[in-house]
Amino acid sequence: MKKILIFGSFFVAHSAAQFWSWAYALRNNTASAFWAILSAPLVQLPGFFASQYFWIVAELNSLLWAAALSFVVFQFFMEP
Repeated sequence: MKKILIFGSFFVAHSAAQFWSWAYALRNNTASAFWAILSAPLVQLPGFFASQYFWIVAELNSLLWAAALSFVVFQFFMEP
């Protein structure tokens, strides 16, 4: 149950931060820098799929980040 909560927390936090940074990227340099970091690697893919299905790709990107960050937490910061 702890693993699901950790993964879900990372997913929600990344999705919210990614949306905020996307929404304010053109108005604010800090948000633009966050967008550059949080959108990597999937949102920056060129082509039809990334532009046509932007929010699907953005959520897949959040899933990827949540999985990677959860893996790090499970490997290094949790007892077996």
